[in-house]
Amino acid sequence: MHLIVIVDGFLGMHYSLGTFITMLTNDLGQDHMVHLSTSSWGTLTLDGIDTGGERLKNEICNILLCNENITEISFIGLSMGGLYARYATWKLLDSGALDKIKTKFFVTMGTPHLGVRSSSGYLKTFMCKNVLGKTGEQLILADTEKLLESMCSGDATLSLHTYQRRVNFYNTKN
Repeated sequence: MHLIVIVDGFLGMHYSLGTFITMLTNDLGQDHMVHLSTSSWGTLTLDGIDTGGERLKNEICNILLCNENITEISFIGLSMGGLYARYATWKLLDSGALDKIKTKFFVTMGTPHLGVRSSSGYLKTFMCKNVLGKTGEQLILADTEKLLESMCSGDATLSLHTYQRRVNFYNTKN
């Protein structure tokens, strides 16, 4: 069975993807399991990409434990959900949880893989750090751990190379 994990973005809610999931489930058939992640809904997205990614990793581990017939896994990450999926993939592979699972497709849509850079200065920095919490700091590259930078090198990027296909959809103009 092929597990397809869909991860919503910042402040995402499950009902926003209902039609997409229904269509995907109907089109793919019995040999696919479409799972909408619940580990990063609503305000859970404020505590950091690493924290949300760790929750997603644990969620996937639980699914794999309960469904031993899963042989393949794919991720579809929407916006910040793509960052959660990247982090979770990195940690799942490091832990050996995917050793017997074929990694098929890794798809992100509108994901700020390199963070959010802005020239608007203090107000945006203040908003990101104080309203959006740890996640905001990580997105504007103001966190002391430099998480997004570390996710662009070493083992973090090697984990993406295990996927048969990697696709990033992103518009280059607002």
